Amino acid sequence: MERNMRTNDRIEKQATLHRPRKTSAFGKLAKMKKQKLALLFFVALLSSHCTLSDGNKTENNVYYAQGFHILEETEHVTVITDCLGVQITIVHDEKGSHDAASSDYTIGAPVAKVISTSAPAVSLIKSIEKTDSLAGVKLPAKSWHIEEVRERMKTGDISLIGNGSHDYVDYEQVLKIKPDIVFNNIEYPAKWAEILRTSGIKTASVCTHKENTLLGQFEWVKMVGAFYSEGIKAECVFNRRADRYNGIKTSIDPDQDAPKVLWGTVYSHRASVPGGASFIANAIEDGGGEYVLRKELENARGGYLACDLEMFYQKGVDADVFFLSNTKAGGIKTIEDLVTVNDILKNFKSVQTGNVWCYKPWFWQSVDKPDEIFRDIVAILHPGMFASPEIKNFERLGTKTE
Repeated sequence: MERNMRTNDRIEKQATLHRPRKTSAFGKLAKMKKQKLALLFFVALLSSHCTLSDGNKTENNVYYAQGFHILEETEHVTVITDCLGVQITIVHDEKGSHDAASSDYTIGAPVAKVISTSAPAVSLIKSIEKTDSLAGVKLPAKSWHIEEVRERMKTGDISLIGNGSHDYVDYEQVLKIKPDIVFNNIEYPAKWAEILRTSGIKTASVCTHKENTLLGQFEWVKMVGAFYSEGIKAECVFNRRADRYNGIKTSIDPDQDAPKVLWGTVYSHRASVPGGASFIANAIEDGGGEYVLRKELENARGGYLACDLEMFYQKGVDADVFFLSNTKAGGIKTIEDLVTVNDILKNFKSVQTGNVWCYKPWFWQSVDKPDEIFRDIVAILHPGMFASPEIKNFERLGTKTE
């Protein structure tokens, strides 16, 4: 009964958010009223805890993510498939007797000792307040921007079991820890993962990077939450973020001009850019912008693609905003540094106007904050839209004279 009520709530919420937006016919005054109404609607959404706001349901309560599936979900058992197609039966209590013949393995929940070779998975674990379950990670303490992880590594509660590489794991350390589960982000059968499985260590692949929306990336919290018997909590945490994201999305004036956006990394002889169907391209469109390479790369989803400099120049030279997919730790700290990498950039409109942004160091450890990252993008594309203009996950490149 409770699940049916939640489903009805979702349907009602979806209908509200999918109503066609009317074009204002009363000039600036009408637009101001519209924005105030949108703000009130957004505030109302913030009070929501367990009602989903938007999206098209794919499997059970999965609406945005496409890389994992929840095949069955009850208070006693959850059956999922990860991004490798591995089917896992998660048993929550003694009543969870289930014919797991079709599953690759069965695991008891809640898990108490976890290793994660995936930084995004750690963010998801943090979002449901289970960081104290972490016993091993593959990045050193200095690379973490999640305070709980950094502190627990200093005290020795979390061990270093890798060197940051996808292809290396310290098997002996993992076997010593004896985790209940190892979360990773590999999308292909890896030798080290197979060695762990043959040693009795269970693994699950969490491939948030393959999703084509920010909300799809964060929705993996529902899969991760199932291993902790926290399905309801994970759903509530996700829904609050989704409501905020969609509240911002619906408050954007559809009549305003869409700023042109270039996103990627440029080198001396080539460039690397997100696909036209990537989470970045879709976040730009949701935010009322135009990704300049969307049409040319319309079928490309996750990851970054090589882009020849001719196309990069042709499509990017007139872009209003340039998001550089690096942090300043990569060596590009100023506009002058950027132009030094490739001289063609001095002709770019975004470079000349100083509207170039890069990632803050914690960007890739913030998959649990899709609404916050989206708000940043919208604030950069539409200056003045928010009363508080603080940008949390990006920083502007200045000049050496500033």
